[in-house]
Amino acid sequence: MHIGLITPGFSANESDWCIPALLDFVHHPPHDITFSILTLRYPHTTTPYTVYGTPVTPLGFGTEAGLSRFFLYRQAMATLRALHAQKPFDLLHGFWADEAGFIATRAGEKLNIPALVSVMGGELVRFPSIRYGHGRSFFARRMIKHALTHADGVTGGSDSLVTAIKKQFQASAIPAWRVSLGVDIALFRPDGKAQSLKGDFKILHVASLAPIKNQALLIHAFAEFHQNYKKAHLHIVGDGELKESLKALVKELNIKKAVTFHGAVPHHEMPQYYRAVDICAITSYHESQSMVALEAAACGILTVGTAVGILPELIEAGLHISPPTPPQLGDYHALADIFARLAEDEIFSVNASSSARARIMTTYSLEQSAVVWANIYEALSPLSSDEKYVKTGTLSGGG
Repeated sequence: MHIGLITPGFSANESDWCIPALLDFVHHPPHDITFSILTLRYPHTTTPYTVYGTPVTPLGFGTEAGLSRFFLYRQAMATLRALHAQKPFDLLHGFWADEAGFIATRAGEKLNIPALVSVMGGELVRFPSIRYGHGRSFFARRMIKHALTHADGVTGGSDSLVTAIKKQFQASAIPAWRVSLGVDIALFRPDGKAQSLKGDFKILHVASLAPIKNQALLIHAFAEFHQNYKKAHLHIVGDGELKESLKALVKELNIKKAVTFHGAVPHHEMPQYYRAVDICAITSYHESQSMVALEAAACGILTVGTAVGILPELIEAGLHISPPTPPQLGDYHALADIFARLAEDEIFSVNASSSARARIMTTYSLEQSAVVWANIYEALSPLSSDEKYVKTGTLSGGG
């Protein structure tokens, strides 16, 4: 089966971790599946290339907005027609439900082939106070609505995301599957080199330093926890617009010596950081899935924090807190209590970590996820090359 992937960005080469989960997805495709990729904005080139033997056609539109979106749409449609003429697609798959999903569904209608749309980020949320959510733009909302009401199938990477899709588009007779982008368990595993990091009880946070990640909640929780655990240390991996303000907050709370900002770390080096710590923490207002939680669990490290994305499916209820609504800070007292519980009860922490890793091995590895993706593609493929595809099914969880 030949599938056209449409995405806003894709790796410029095999060493470029633009969107690591998508690079892994293409590197380890489902059985008997071949891909051709149309990437809309990144990399900044229009010269076709290949990654792991997969052809990539970049349009190179970068961050252009406004009326340029019309030219992006027009060029994407023409390119997909040309690619389809060279090697016919059996299905189109748009990653993200705004531009990519809209183009996938429109091209599917024009070419008379099915289209699958994966909700991957903030398509269904609107947080104006922190400037997050594709739905903040009227034009983006129209594209998302079209994609999720005209697709032949929709996927989400967590139970909560599929529930949100059903709630917002419950009148639609479109099948919805809960399926994750898998984690590379050959790279992310418990054994191997570990970084030498400060602290007797080490907490790791991995994320861009951006408002949606709500690191202020994490820092306040750690400051309270640190009052009784003076040898604990918080390690923050990532970079972004909030770096200086977060450093100022750390100084204000008098925990500067107990917090290290490591900056951006190459993706392939991240296992060394996961292996070096006691727990991982995420404090986002919203996650569609959270690859960090999967990567940490694959390395045998428990993730705690706000109940977003896939986290509630990996850990028990007592290890996560309700995500606040921006710009609220959130219950940092409850999160500090979780840190203390894990610091005091090593046996409980190890058992919870082992349970999360077992879930990775049985459900969330690249190999396991590839099987589910193959089943979804097969469910949406036409019965034969000369038979017209007819939309069927009901909106339901699956996979």
